[in-house]
Parts: sequence; structure tokens; C-alpha cells
Amino acid sequence: DVAPEIELSRGRVLERRAAPSDESYLRVQTGRQFGPFAEAAGLSSDEQGATWLGYGLTWPVRLGPFYAELHLMPGFYWPGDGFDLGGPMVFRSGIELGVELFGHGVGIGYDHRSHAGIFGSNPGIETVMLRLGRRVD
Repeated sequence: DVAPEIELSRGRVLERRAAPSDESYLRVQTGRQFGPFAEAAGLSSDEQGATWLGYGLTWPVRLGPFYAELHLMPGFYWPGDGFDLGGPMVFRSGIELGVELFGHGVGIGYDHRSHAGIFGSNPGIETVMLRLGRRVD
């Protein structure tokens, strides 16, 4: 079973083609599961107004208090005054490693956002983040 969870992240968009910027990210795990996959929705925004809103699946693996989680979430992206990813539909994929004790979790995450070649230019961006989570069951 996957418990509903609210997760807040604070991270840094890495310098690749985009200028580094701080990003805040809210992700809600609904508690619904499809086989080994859990349902999640997310919203992020950086200091330059670049905003992403998406919905998708996570794949959590737990070993005692430790966990690893992969995610793939399609969504919509508005660059604001930030980095243009080449189109409005963007996929967010990544990995997180962490520990959960007494319903609270802390993890380190890395993710990538791009449109997977749907539009002409596909520069993509990466983010490294610290994530704090809390079960809401």
C-alpha cells in the first residue's frame, strides 16, 4: 500500500544550458496505486517564474526505513522569464533516495525535464533537490 503523502522540495536547476536558479516543488502522492506504481501530481516554480504542472506515476521501492523512488510525470511548462524548454508539454523524470521515520521522510532527488523531441529544439534542464515529505493518513 502507498499512503497519501505531501512532499515539499527545494532545489537548484543545474547549469547546462539554463542559468542556475532556485526551484520550489510541491508533489502530492494520492495513495492510489496501479500495480507497483503510485499516482502523483506536482507543481514547481523557480525564481524566474518558470512553472511546471504535471501528473504521473512514481515507482517506490522500500527497504526498511530507506527508500528509492523513480518517477515519470508528463505536464505543462510555462517559462515565465526563465529558460524556454522549446514547447509547452514537458516530461519530468528522475530518482530520489531517502529515509522515512515515523511518517516523515527526507530525501535527495535528481530530475530531468524535456519534451522528448516532440517540438523542434529540446534543450532540457536538470534539478538537484532536497525533499521533505509527510504522510497524511
